[in-house]
Parts: sequence; C-alpha cells; structure tokens
Amino acid sequence: MPSWPDGIEGMAWDRPGFLLLLPIALLLIFLAERRSLVTWTRRQAIFCRILRVAVVALIVLALAGPRSVHTSDKVAVIFLRDVSDSISLPVSRDAAATVAAARSGEENRSAEILFAREPVVLQPFGQPPLDPAPARPAADASDLSSALEFAAALLPPDQAGRIVLLSDGVVTAGRDPLVSAASLAERGVEIDTIPCLPPPCRRRR
Repeated sequence: MPSWPDGIEGMAWDRPGFLLLLPIALLLIFLAERRSLVTWTRRQAIFCRILRVAVVALIVLALAGPRSVHTSDKVAVIFLRDVSDSISLPVSRDAAATVAAARSGEENRSAEILFAREPVVLQPFGQPPLDPAPARPAADASDLSSALEFAAALLPPDQAGRIVLLSDGVVTAGRDPLVSAASLAERGVEIDTIPCLPPPCRRRR
C-alpha cells in the first residue's frame, strides 16, 4: 500500500463572478466621497472610508460564497475480488489472503468488494468486516463492468481513488469492461490488476 501525506487547505468560491463587483463598488465609494456635502475632519473621513470599504467588501465576499476546500493527497483503495465460478477455490483463497495482507494496517483507507453476477461490499472503509457477513454474489456469471462502476461510486470524493482488481478476466455478463475502465480513467480513478490464474494470484508489474 502507498503512503499518504497530509492534505492541503485552500479557498474556493461558489459564485466567483460577484468578486468582479468589488472594484466597481470601491470606485463608487470614491466618487460618492468626492461629491459628499458633509464636512469631515481628516480622521473622520479616513474612519468612514475604512468602514464603507469593509462593509462593501464583506457584502461582496458573502455574495461570492466563500468555502474552505481540503485537497487531500491520500489515496483510497478498493480491492475488487472476483468470486465467480471461473475462479478455482485455491486461487480464490490466495486472492483473499493477498487482499488481507495488502490491507493490513490500512483498513481506514481501503475497502473490499466481492463480485460475480453482482458486486457485494465485504468490508467498508474504516469498518470491521460486516457481521453477519453478506451473502456471496451468485457465481454463475461475471459482470466486471458493473463491479468497476459500483466500486468507483464508493470511493470518497475528497481523496484520489484506486481500484485493485483481482480477476481472471473472464467476463460473461454486462457491458464491455474496457469502456467502463476508460470512463473511470478519465475521472482520475486508477485501476491496478492482479491476474487470478493458476498458479495463485500474483500482482502484475
């Protein structure tokens, strides 16, 4: 598993177009002061100018909708394990052991999903294994495309995402998984593969 540094705090705006009003508002304040009929001392004039600028700036900033943004460099990993009929029992056991070893110590940043005809969450992010354990999916088919899309939907939105696929690549249902993989790649989701073929699963480098 990779190591992850801390995230970065920043600022974003929901309606940044309102920020364009700030220089216009400041210009109007300046023009209004020049045409003012009220006589101020120098200290009073400076105080009023600061007060007006502060009020206008706060109004414009509130309209722009500021919000704090936390950009995380952490990577959330989902292990997507094929348990369809084409995976032999010894290979399936080896794949389970591979996932357990990879997730050791990183349970908060990783999850495990089983798939065959449909995907099933075996262990969510940051939680112990579900108790009782979920029923295994029907093993008479393998829908890899749906499994990839299901896994991607579970990735936290504030972290980079990676899917580690453990499968023999035999697809018997659903759409072309290459289409789904390309779509996920465009969204920045990495997909690593560990072929599950006799002999037992080994990570592809």
